Amino acid sequence: MLREMGTLYVVTTPIGNLEDITLRALRVLGEVSLIAAEGTRTTRKLLTRYDLHVPLVSYNEHNSAGRTPRILQALAGGDVALVSDAGAPGVSDPGSSLVRDAAEHGHTGTGGHHAYLPPRASNLTGTKPTSARAASTPTSRMGRL
Repeated sequence: MLREMGTLYVVTTPIGNLEDITLRALRVLGEVSLIAAEGTRTTRKLLTRYDLHVPLVSYNEHNSAGRTPRILQALAGGDVALVSDAGAPGVSDPGSSLVRDAAEHGHTGTGGHHAYLPPRASNLTGTKPTSARAASTPTSRMGRL
């Protein structure tokens, strides 16, 4: 019998207020077998706040090359969530590389835990957005555009 490959969930976390997380994101974080986080201290605060007890591994620009094999191995046995310190993984961290590597190894990726399309699309394709910041971050100039 063939075993189904694990899914890599790209999960957006709150920027600032921990209560801004979606119910779907909380469900996913509670159901996966491993969470790959840009910063474990920040993610641990979120998990503690919602009483979620899931193994956590750091995955950032300094250790991504060494951690990718461990995460891919975890995907072979179950689902994994990828989170950043705040916001959407893959925008300013190495998350897009992990999405690409997981896809190359036959794993499915899914997101949808945030509504803004450019980061979501880039997260699921393993590419980095080039203009998402300008389009999604309000500035004092926004009213004059």
